[in-house]
Amino acid sequence: MVLAITRAVSPRFAECEITHIERRPIDLDTARAQHSAYVNALKRLGCQVIELPAEADYPDSVLLRTPLYPAGAGGHYPARS
Repeated sequence: MVLAITRAVSPRFAECEITHIERRPIDLDTARAQHSAYVNALKRLGCQVIELPAEADYPDSVLLRTPLYPAGAGGHYPARS
């Protein structure tokens, strides 16, 4: 099963870092509705979703993009060559 970890939309989401588009006002209610739809889509696809609470100090932390690799049965990561 695929595991997806998400975080609720920060109350300071409008302060998120923007690097590739021009900054425009962010509607927090719309952002929350879109994020909820995203989480629901993941669930419909069969993902196990862990939903973390919003983190006001990190307005960009809605999606956790760092890949996690499961450990083997013995709890060890495969060796890299």
